[in-house]
Amino acid sequence: MNNERGFSLLETMLAMLIMLMILLSVAQLFGMSVAVNKAADDITQVTSLASEMVEQLKFRGYDGLTAGGSLAANTTGYFDTPSVDADADAEFTRRWLLTDNGDHMQIEVRVIATSQLHGTIKETTVALIVADR
Repeated sequence: MNNERGFSLLETMLAMLIMLMILLSVAQLFGMSVAVNKAADDITQVTSLASEMVEQLKFRGYDGLTAGGSLAANTTGYFDTPSVDADADAEFTRRWLLTDNGDHMQIEVRVIATSQLHGTIKETTVALIVADR
């Protein structure tokens, strides 16, 4: 009987196969985490841009706002395309709708992030009422 100690070639190959499977699983998780972080970044940028415009419009006050605009289409004077990040692959369109309800002005801001590769990535709509008449 052979009393030599050590690993056989078969045991070594099996251990390498198991390590390779573990390494590939970790690599896949890394790729997924990059995608999730990118999606979270897009959501943060869209929400930030909407909040920024709401604050700008709110700062104008009731008398500084003129009713008009659209959330569905670009209307002159009621949309812009802000640049956020030089390395961002998304383009942002920000639209706002101002509705005069007599005693208050309703502000709605919609921000859409689009990519040439994926189309619409994320979008959000924020609404606010300004009642300083």
